[in-house]
Amino acid sequence: MTDAAQAHAHRRLLDQAATGARVLDVASELAALRKDIAELRALLAPPSSVILTGPDAMRVFERLTQEGGAA
Repeated sequence: MTDAAQAHAHRRLLDQAATGARVLDVASELAALRKDIAELRALLAPPSSVILTGPDAMRVFERLTQEGGAA
């Protein structure tokens, strides 16, 4: 193998090693992003309880304040 061919092969091996490292970095970054997205989705998910609005909410609020005041 000539010096030029050996240098070319060496450069190619270094490029492959660097590319492999970048692929691992991208994979770990993707895993971290997936975890972050799962956490955000959990935070943004609607509550499992019923959401009261309007007159229903006022009725429940009044009942809770009366019960709290009577205790």
